[in-house]
Amino acid sequence: MELWSAEKVLVKGRFEKDWGVAVDQEGMIQAVGPRAQLVAGARRVHHHPDKILLPAFVNPHHHGFDRLFRPLTDLDLPYNQLLNKVIWPLSGSTNHNLFDAVYRVALAEQAMAGVGTVGEFLYLHNGVYETGRAAFAERLIRIATDLGIRLSLVYTFFDQGAEEVRPFVQPMDLSIQEYEALAQRYGGHPLINILPGIHGLAHTSPDAVIAAAELAEKYDTPFHIQLAADQEDLKTAKVHYDTTPLRALDKMGVVNGRLVVVHGTLLEEEELNLLEEHGAAMILCPTAVMTRGARGPNTSALLNHGIPFAVASGTLPMFNSYSATEEIKMLELTQRESEETRNVLNTRMGISSLWELSTVLPSRMLGLDTSRFMPGTPADFMLVSQASPSNKPSFNDGRQPYAMNELMFGWGAQSSVSHLFVQGKTVVSNGQFAIDMTASYRLLEKKCDAFLEDIRKDAPAN
Repeated sequence: MELWSAEKVLVKGRFEKDWGVAVDQEGMIQAVGPRAQLVAGARRVHHHPDKILLPAFVNPHHHGFDRLFRPLTDLDLPYNQLLNKVIWPLSGSTNHNLFDAVYRVALAEQAMAGVGTVGEFLYLHNGVYETGRAAFAERLIRIATDLGIRLSLVYTFFDQGAEEVRPFVQPMDLSIQEYEALAQRYGGHPLINILPGIHGLAHTSPDAVIAAAELAEKYDTPFHIQLAADQEDLKTAKVHYDTTPLRALDKMGVVNGRLVVVHGTLLEEEELNLLEEHGAAMILCPTAVMTRGARGPNTSALLNHGIPFAVASGTLPMFNSYSATEEIKMLELTQRESEETRNVLNTRMGISSLWELSTVLPSRMLGLDTSRFMPGTPADFMLVSQASPSNKPSFNDGRQPYAMNELMFGWGAQSSVSHLFVQGKTVVSNGQFAIDMTASYRLLEKKCDAFLEDIRKDAPAN
């Protein structure tokens, strides 16, 4: 048994002074309590008197492959053109070396930001090199386990679309076969779980949507779907189903308590009623959607309907780092402006602190139990330095839970996490990732330089 302790430990939404967490050889929490009571039973003690010990963040919706295109996002193109004319077509040139490099970098950057669990929305495959999405899925799983990151792989059904999305299209029957093989192979794995997902109605036939929902039922997982985030999804629903996106799903019989809608920024009031009625949930990616010029989350409506939601990064190429705290701050501050009051999300959602939006809630939406920080749960936690004045909140017990919110509002992106542990194993130590990423970064830079050169050649002359 190893004991990890710090000046303050977050337990059940409260900071406890000089407590610790006892972790067994399997990486599971055996006890949480005062350090003085746990020291005697520990084989090794790791005490950090200048740190705060917190549950690790959970990012429930991540497009790691898009990390490759970060240098291209300054191109003077509307987002849909950037997607259709640059990002998606260029994805067709992905080989194994490039795939490995981009995901090593993307997942490492998540860990450096305090993220212990990543929900990766994977729909990339490449028929030029091989048939099937499972080959890339297996490579991604190997990368995540090598890095020590917990991975919820959202195997995404994507069975229709125009030429520009060719690297993603795969027949439904093959997707079912591959999903089941992955789900059975990794069932019970300590770091890996497999979920079915849908990349919107424009890229998925109704038969594939229903098949994915049935797999969620069969394997007892949540069912993720990107929905109603842009006008294309609304047009598809109108043309093919003569209704709106969520009503189309309801016609298919797949709206239930397993459903997790990603984005959903264009859902109508009656559709939100459907989500509320069926106990469904949502994942919001404020920075990702607003940076590309799309409508931000309708937080007020979700609060009014009591629909649970969590925050995520979504597509990352448009900004340089993911910070769960920044996403939450954006939601909280815009809601304060809207309601002309303070501490809105805490009060309206009935949560212990804003941190639940990036820990407990997203963990549930991935079908996991990794953030409660209680005996019998995985030891996924981080140590946060108090060296910066902004990371020294008042820990007066009478101010709980606002001490947590105070820490959040003083948090700097990727600047505070000194250590990260997943399943009791060290992933980040003293602010450094354990594995050298130099070669991966160099390969990404080389590839991006080639992309930019190709784009310049194809650009019309002035």
